[in-house]
Formats: sequence, C-alpha cells, structure tokens
Amino acid sequence: IGIVNAVAENTLNVDNFSIKPGETKLVAVNLNNTDKITSLQADFTLPSGLQCSTDLTTNTDRLDREEQTASLTEQKTTNGESTNIFRLVIFAQSLDSNPIKGSSGVIVYLKITAAKDFNTKSIINVTTVHGSDANSNDLPMASSATEVTPQVATIATTDIFSIRPDSTLKKIDVLLNNDVDIYGLQADVTLPEGMSIENKANSTRYKFIYADRLPSDATVNATNLSNGKIRLILSALSHTAIANNSGVIFSFNVKADKNLAEVSN
Repeated sequence: IGIVNAVAENTLNVDNFSIKPGETKLVAVNLNNTDKITSLQADFTLPSGLQCSTDLTTNTDRLDREEQTASLTEQKTTNGESTNIFRLVIFAQSLDSNPIKGSSGVIVYLKITAAKDFNTKSIINVTTVHGSDANSNDLPMASSATEVTPQVATIATTDIFSIRPDSTLKKIDVLLNNDVDIYGLQADVTLPEGMSIENKANSTRYKFIYADRLPSDATVNATNLSNGKIRLILSALSHTAIANNSGVIFSFNVKADKNLAEVSN
C-alpha cells in the first residue's frame, strides 16, 4: 500500500524570443499554476543591451484590476545606480480578493527595448519567484532563463514557384535583409526528393550566380551533409561587408525529375 501526494506545480517564465537592434517589443510573461494564486513576485535580470520600461501591460483575461494590482520597478543599488533588475509585483487588493483567473497563459507583458548595437545572444534570468494564496501560504517557484536572439538579418528564397519534372532549370534567388553589416553567412538547404541543384559544366560542384551586392571576391562553398542537407557558406577574403541592406545576394538553378511530389518544400 502506498500513499501518493499530488505536488502542485506553479511556474513563471518568459518564452525565448528574438528582437531587432533598436526595436521595442512586448514580451509575454506566462504563469502556469495549479494553486489558486492571489499574489506574486518575481525579479527579471536583463543583460547588457536590453532595457525594460516600467510601463506594464496586464492581460485582463487573467488579472482583474479590481482584484489585483500589478507593478514593475527597477531595483537600484544603495547609491541609486541601475542594476537592470526589474521586480514584478502582483498583489491582491483585499484579503477576500479572488485569485488570478485561469491556470495557464500570459499574465503581463514586459516592454523591452534593444540597443541599436545589440548583436549578441543573451539571457534574461527570472529569479526569486514567489506566489501566495488566500491563506498567505508561500508558494515558491523555480527560477528560469530566457534566451534572447538578436534578429540582425533575415534570409529567404524564392517563395512559391512551379517547375517541370523534365530537368528544366529554375532559378532560385537567395535574399538577405540585414539591419547591421554582414560579412558572411552560413545556411543549410534541404531539397525535396526529385530536385537537385545545377552543377558547373564538367564538374560535381554546384553552380552559383553572384549578385552585385557581394564583394568581387565573395564565394559560396557547398558541402553535402549526411542528413541530406546542403550547407552553404558565403565568405570573402577581403572582409568586405555585403552592400546595401536588402535584396538578392546570390542565386542557383534547380531541376526536377519525375520523383518530385506535386507539392513540396
């Protein structure tokens, strides 16, 4: 005969997100709770390059302004200096206040701004998380870490196209939109079954068509990986940045045979 105790699980976290240099973004703070929580406190430690406004946005589907009050304040040193630590406090308006509504989802949104030179993957730490119920029972929660990725560029290819399954060549453009100077890049390409990239004449190497945005000595090297992907690495010995901030950087031709599905990616 065994005795099983159900352990309540309460978590507070921020999902991983990306942000552009200079961008301001509303970031959701999620509370998943099995206890009926009436009050809550947590500290958010931001890395260098990120700043948080104390202007807090609440999710009214979970927080009733007549039941709970929410605030965000930056913690200061004894000398009044910034610590980049922001304390979230949600407390009940009265002893008979109802708990936070629901058991999962967003409770508040943080307004986070990235510096114009923010270009390093960083971590936001969520610590000293405590909740309480209507009986003032302390409900400690685990700390968590949120990965923040600077979105300094986006890369894309020709969106939608049709191709005949008779080895007719179709040109695929690779487009780069970048907010900072880019000197090189790496990307993996996965082709559907029945499609291949055109080779150079009398060679097993792939043929690439270089756009004017690239330095004159820029080259694309391709490697076939064991998982079926093709890894492309673009680099230039002169260490010259790719010109402009949007448009095609290089292209390649693909061809298809009868094994290509009617619709594929």
